[in-house]
Amino acid sequence: MELNFSFLAISLNNPELILLALPVLILCIWQNRRRVDKNAIRFGGLKYYLDNGLIKANNRQNYRLIIVSSLILIAGIIYSFPELRTSRPLLIGPVEELRPVYLFALDVSGSMTEPLGGYVVEGQLNLNGPNRYQASEKEIFEFAENHPNAHLGMILFSIQPMLVRWPTIHTQFNFHDVLGEGMRFTNPMRKRTSQLAQFAGGTATLAGLNMSKETLINQRSSTRSLILIGDLIDNIDEVIEGIRDLHEHNIYVHVIALDAPEESLGMFLSIFDDQESIRLYPVNSAAELEETFNHIESIESQRLTQGASLNYVQDMQWLVSLLGFFIAIAMMILFETRLHKSHY
Repeated sequence: MELNFSFLAISLNNPELILLALPVLILCIWQNRRRVDKNAIRFGGLKYYLDNGLIKANNRQNYRLIIVSSLILIAGIIYSFPELRTSRPLLIGPVEELRPVYLFALDVSGSMTEPLGGYVVEGQLNLNGPNRYQASEKEIFEFAENHPNAHLGMILFSIQPMLVRWPTIHTQFNFHDVLGEGMRFTNPMRKRTSQLAQFAGGTATLAGLNMSKETLINQRSSTRSLILIGDLIDNIDEVIEGIRDLHEHNIYVHVIALDAPEESLGMFLSIFDDQESIRLYPVNSAAELEETFNHIESIESQRLTQGASLNYVQDMQWLVSLLGFFIAIAMMILFETRLHKSHY
């Protein structure tokens, strides 16, 4: 539950816990409004006190009911874990700065070593251009360099998914340490294949998307985005199932389809064409891939702007508790202290 204003946002992480205060609140209202003997006279304090005679206390009891009800509601708000988001850090209390989170889900199956655009482009053999993996690797490196203040993570999926980098701002090598070996022999003197080549096999896309969801679902961030890169050759049903689950958890999804079959693209668009938070980018060349990443960066920049840069979060439990403390003190001073005095 969140209330958004132009300069701040107030959120309750567990608003349902406020309902715990309702039974106590209802009991207090019933106790105050229940019928009594019509000949009885309501008095303040412990039903009566001496101060120049007996004084009716109907108004006093109503005021007390309002204050007690406020304390009960404040207790409910405290248990709902209220937070305040602002564009600048507050001067008091601990503040957490939220950053955007980008998680790459990269297909490293054997088909990613095929030339981007196919083996034949405009009637010419396409043997000198980058393959799908190499083109993706280049753009991922540049994206990481362009977002030094974002939390970046990566999942590789082939015969099974593998979380190789938890989303963190400390991506020291910008994924060069993960992807740099490539998927083939990159060193003529090497006597073994690269680790990614040994990992390559089938395409467990659904498992990779499920791992992506579990990784992103609890991230505290200004925005959360998954960037899926693959060829969507033979697992479009799994892709659709996994992305539908991500969408239900409010995760923005960019799907970069490298040389994907028209049938797969058509099936994908028929289901997600009206979903603004799910974007599909068919790519058939290195130039198109570069334009796609530029477009993704533009969209993510707009999303951050739409959030009004409310990236500083402060836990407000302490402030609400302090407010309840002062209300309780005021109630004791205004009501109980006077009412329990003896008068002669």
